[in-house]
Amino acid sequence: MLFLLGYCMYAHATVYTVNNHLEEDADKRIYTTLKAAHDAASSGDTIYVEGSSVRYDDATVTISKKLYVVGPGYFPGENPSVQVNKNQAEIYGIKISQGGAGSKLEGLSFYLSIDLYANDIAITHCKANVFIYADISNISITKSYLETFDYDYNYSYKVQNLMFANNVVTYRFEINNGSSGIIINNTFHLSYYFDIPNGVSIKNNILIADND
Repeated sequence: MLFLLGYCMYAHATVYTVNNHLEEDADKRIYTTLKAAHDAASSGDTIYVEGSSVRYDDATVTISKKLYVVGPGYFPGENPSVQVNKNQAEIYGIKISQGGAGSKLEGLSFYLSIDLYANDIAITHCKANVFIYADISNISITKSYLETFDYDYNYSYKVQNLMFANNVVTYRFEINNGSSGIIINNTFHLSYYFDIPNGVSIKNNILIADND
């Protein structure tokens, strides 16, 4: 419910479009890179990233304001009746800094990862690696396809009030001691590491260990 209340403000946001096959036109709020759209947007705005055969941006984009960034979803070619454009919207990488608290990412694919430094983040219908680089709280990750959910190897950051639901994880999953939240209705088909501490509730998940 907290996330639903938090995102009501997006209903009145300015909308920007990212499309690397169109000519950039700031007057019409069309940009060829996510960074350019981010820099033009204000907190609370929405950025639509259209499906493309070419990856967006050639470096990680820092989200430093509260934004809703939405693409067409992952594996769109495997759902032929859903949309005409069968391309995903692949982003090189996103870092959500503290200024990006409250942001939501939906329907995006990532060449590298989503790096979290901020509270109150929602990630849904994304294909990504997710890494935590700070003590953060109120993180929702749902209906996504992840290779890895983990921390910066040099630290022991905690995540509080994590909602991790209805995801597929294919390589590594780790939550540090002192964290809290719920892990529910996921499929973990892991070939490396799985660690969930006391204090985190785990319910109704499928765990497959692949040691080949």
